[in-house]
Amino acid sequence: VKNLFLPTAVKMSPTVRDRTQEFFATVDSFQELSHNNAPSQPAPKSSSPSSSAALSQTCIEESKRIQLTAKKIAESIDEASHKIIELEQLAKLTSNFRDERPKIQSLMLSIKQDTEALNVDLNTLKTCLAQSFGDISNRTHHCIEHHQSLLKVLQLRYSQLAKLFAAACEVSMKHLQRQKQQREKFGFSGAKKQTF
Repeated sequence: VKNLFLPTAVKMSPTVRDRTQEFFATVDSFQELSHNNAPSQPAPKSSSPSSSAALSQTCIEESKRIQLTAKKIAESIDEASHKIIELEQLAKLTSNFRDERPKIQSLMLSIKQDTEALNVDLNTLKTCLAQSFGDISNRTHHCIEHHQSLLKVLQLRYSQLAKLFAAACEVSMKHLQRQKQQREKFGFSGAKKQTF
């Protein structure tokens, strides 16, 4: 995680809305419309736009696979963001009479592992997208652009998550430092010996 800090008031982007099924429904509607208008139009040539609108079964399967991966990443981002909120709350509650250091350390490690796993998953999704849709010669095809847009949204959310985590770590360290100073000031340190 990069050492980038943002105020804790920054909010996460809304959950990614997968519109893949809407995309396929739109393609089907255009195909049906072109078929309905066929009698009044000249016979379509093999290179017409309507013939290139159809997606192969391979492309559909690849799209579903990318869709499932993107959904998993979005859910993981949501889970990590909830942990970050919990981390900030625990840090604010910790004091000489309520020591939350073990939970804070455990959460920080868990979120760190989550963000590292998300980074790997996003790179995997990017590679998968680059290697998919080989049946489509035009790389600016709306099907490819749709999935590229989905990837960009996830990458943006991950970037915001990393910044929020960095900010939460900074807040946690400040509260832990304050707790340490209070413990030393009021004699909570185990290093001090009792005098009789």
